[in-house]
Amino acid sequence: MNGIDFVKYISNLDTINVFITSHPEFALQGFQLKVFDFILKPLETDRFKNCIDRIYDFAQLKDKAEAYDVLFENEKIIFKEGHNVVNLNANDVIYLEAYGDYTKIVTEKKSHLTLVTLTNFLESLPAGKFLRVHRSYVAAINKVQSVGNKSIDMGIGSIPIGKTFLKEAKQTFKYN
Repeated sequence: MNGIDFVKYISNLDTINVFITSHPEFALQGFQLKVFDFILKPLETDRFKNCIDRIYDFAQLKDKAEAYDVLFENEKIIFKEGHNVVNLNANDVIYLEAYGDYTKIVTEKKSHLTLVTLTNFLESLPAGKFLRVHRSYVAAINKVQSVGNKSIDMGIGSIPIGKTFLKEAKQTFKYN
């Protein structure tokens, strides 16, 4: 059994895998298997140490994400997306959208989906940066372009505003 076969065999386990090999042609297969890193031989001490440091940092983030559904720390929002831990800069978030028991986190580059209700997700975020504007939407205050009577322009598109949230939204965004 080679390393690729072994990683396939243990794929159902929660492991961090690193390939160390003299065969660069295995790199693509390794990354398709979601290995953490791929190091070519001859092994360089600095490169190996860097890999170990990154694994340690990743494991700490993963532990935090597992201890909390959502964690806000040092202007970062940390949450699980499937089996991965996502570490987003809070300033990159444009809005959040409820999808049943899931929350969709929308940024300019990508959308993420996590198994946390919108209410629970919002409770983990800092006050003053995000505002609930609809039962299914939370807007990043610094991303709001304009507020109408039925929707909020977020720059990349509009999100609805609920009647019960309209007054507070207009006060927050200083639109009359």
